[in-house]
Amino acid sequence: LPALLVVAAACGRSNPDQPPAPDGAGQPDSNNPNPDGPVSTATDVYSLGVVLYELLTGHHPTNSDCHTPAEHIRAILDRDPRRLSQVIRPSSGRSSDELSRMAVARDTSLERLQRLYAGDLDNILARALEKHPAQRYPTVAALGEDLDR
Repeated sequence: LPALLVVAAACGRSNPDQPPAPDGAGQPDSNNPNPDGPVSTATDVYSLGVVLYELLTGHHPTNSDCHTPAEHIRAILDRDPRRLSQVIRPSSGRSSDELSRMAVARDTSLERLQRLYAGDLDNILARALEKHPAQRYPTVAALGEDLDR
């Protein structure tokens, strides 16, 4: 997983099919939820949290139902990220078939995936995706250390 963090940091965006912005700005789907704040390590931690969340769930933590760039940005600013543990429950709005396919794609059972996503990983991602930068991990290395545990 730390190698994933290195690759994600190098890419700087959560969707590899999405071209980088011409001016080098972050893409709406992984951008800082504090647009008036400086781009910092906290911004990188948030973006890495988005990448990891998308890899684990197949969806963005705040805007999986948005259709325009403006809707994406508004969702990042206004919505709290859904907890990882909530996304893989039948009450999440996903069908049983979709949840089963998600587990099969990860070579495990749905029950095991739910236990894994409800544990430390749920809390790690919640901290990485905090709206307030001071509440996120202070460094990418700190995020990586928690993921290694």
